[in-house]
Formats: sequence, C-alpha cells, structure tokens
Amino acid sequence: EEGEAGGRDLLDEESDEEGGGHARQLSVRSGVMDEKCAALQALGLYAAHCCGPDASGQAGGGFEPHLLRAMELAVSCLDAFHEDLRHQACEALGRLVAATHRAFPPPPGSPPGTVSPQTQAALAAACPGLSEALEDDDCGVVGACLGAWRELLGGLGVAPLAQWATKVSEGVAAVLGGQAACCEVYADEE
Repeated sequence: EEGEAGGRDLLDEESDEEGGGHARQLSVRSGVMDEKCAALQALGLYAAHCCGPDASGQAGGGFEPHLLRAMELAVSCLDAFHEDLRHQACEALGRLVAATHRAFPPPPGSPPGTVSPQTQAALAAACPGLSEALEDDDCGVVGACLGAWRELLGGLGVAPLAQWATKVSEGVAAVLGGQAACCEVYADEE
C-alpha cells in the first residue's frame, strides 16, 4: 500500500507528532543525500580554514563573502527529513559562526564578550535552529548540535550566547538525565 514500509504507514499523523514532525522510521541513503552531506561538511570546513587570520596571523582565504549564504543553506537543512543532513547542518553551523567571529572580530579594546555586528547576525541566524536541534530524536543530530554549542562557547565565550543559555542548559540536562527525545527512542526499543 502507498506510504507504507514494512507494514507501517510512514505518513501516520500520530507518529509525525511524536517525532517532532519528522517520520524517521525509514532512513534511505542515496547518492544525492551523500552529496548534500558532503557539501554541508565542505562549507563548514571551508569556513573553518579559509576565514579570518590563520594561526600565523596571515589573512584569510577569501571565504568571508560567502559566510551569510552558507549559513542560510545550513539553517535550511536543520529541518531536513534525513538525520545525516541535519547532523551535518549542526556541525557546519558551529564552524560557520566561529569563522564569522574570527573573520569579523570585535573592535580592539572592546570589553570581553563583545562580538561584531556580523557575528551577532550569525548567532541570530544559527542559534534558534541549534536550540531546536537539541530536541531532535536522533542521537547523532543531538551530539552534533552539542558539539556546535561547545565550539561556540569555546570561541565566543558565554556572554554572546546568554539569551540561549537556559535552552541549552535544559537540553544538556535532558540528555544527561535520559529524558531527551533522542534517549526516548532507545528506551522504546528496550
């Protein structure tokens, strides 16, 4: 019957509601999906290695003009059906925001925790989606999301991320307490 796999209706409204709007019972890898994942990974890595001064203080590699568009693409993939694409989007967003901060540092003499307008815009674009990704039902996505938050905290400090601190803290506590959606999937299998 149409919309079924293994006798289970993939378009069942009840399972969609439980899974946060994604019917994730079936995961199909295709060449197109692999290409999209590789493209997201490449965007994050280009940003990480080709923005701002490198360790020796040399100028960046010219990726700065592409940061905003790359970030828009990564944010749009946070709601993708496939968990691998959401995973790569989280990883890329952490790298893209960190690269924006390196490429556009705050003015010299700024107080600690100050970020440039470009970094503030990057945070405003990425952090709401990364906050929601903490509630994903896939452990790999949540792990990549936590890694992105770690990268942001390590690179920018706490002050620029203060408005998302409660949401992130609650997400971390839910994961550690086994109450996160990604933990519940495994509890259901037992």
